[in-house]
Amino acid sequence: MCIKYQFNLYSKKEYFYKIFFPPFTIFVIMTSIMTYLQGFNGIFNTLKVFLGTFLFGWFMIFGFPLIYLYSNHFINGRKTKLKIDNDIIEYSDNNGKVLKFAINDIQKIELWLTTFSYDKRIDFQYFGKYHFTRFYLKTGENFDVSCLIFDKTTNFFSEDLIYRKRKLFPLIREA
Repeated sequence: MCIKYQFNLYSKKEYFYKIFFPPFTIFVIMTSIMTYLQGFNGIFNTLKVFLGTFLFGWFMIFGFPLIYLYSNHFINGRKTKLKIDNDIIEYSDNNGKVLKFAINDIQKIELWLTTFSYDKRIDFQYFGKYHFTRFYLKTGENFDVSCLIFDKTTNFFSEDLIYRKRKLFPLIREA
């Protein structure tokens, strides 16, 4: 059975829109309630409150980290392809470099998670789903695969191969 993984619209929906819109909706509702409770003092004051809380509150805590993580994973994985055919894996990176290897050629797999996912805590910043998988081959080569491409590491590979690591922002290094 041959399964191909690459960036698609599901990835964008799952790792950007589903994470971006819930806190943004909460922000809009809370700002509206705050404006209502303070009394409506004209459109200019309402815009000042909205933009002030947006720029210094919501965007710095939720928006910027999410956009930065998504951009990093997208840029470093937009042309990446991973094809799994029984025990043979074929990896192709953004530059067109192709690696073909068997599962038993893998020395270890590092699963880099956010601190929230690693510790199994509540994710208050909403981007705790982001992770990437770093494969180390017995030949000495290694490469990263974003969760936007392949997010089923624990389903496909033995727990003996997988080592979980944590980073606040699991950024992928350039290939």
